[in-house]
Amino acid sequence: MNEPPSSAVPRWRRLGDAFPSVPPEVLTPLEPALEPVKLRGGETLFLQGKPGDALYVIEHGRLAVFVTRPDGERIRIGEAGAGEYVGEGSLLT
Repeated sequence: MNEPPSSAVPRWRRLGDAFPSVPPEVLTPLEPALEPVKLRGGETLFLQGKPGDALYVIEHGRLAVFVTRPDGERIRIGEAGAGEYVGEGSLLT
């Protein structure tokens, strides 16, 4: 069976990909609060050390993850892709 296009999939279902242990009836009420954010290559989503007030679920594409050392050097420590999340994980607790 073919999957429907992403735009036809309810947002809670896409959240469900990132949070498979959370039942749909818990995710569905969160749908009105979801806001899409589109980035171009090389754009910064958020900065290390800044207060976190959002959790970002990656719908498609990839994000590079960097940390900045005390001497100012940026080091790539990984990346995240579709179905993964980045940001303020404490919003989930």
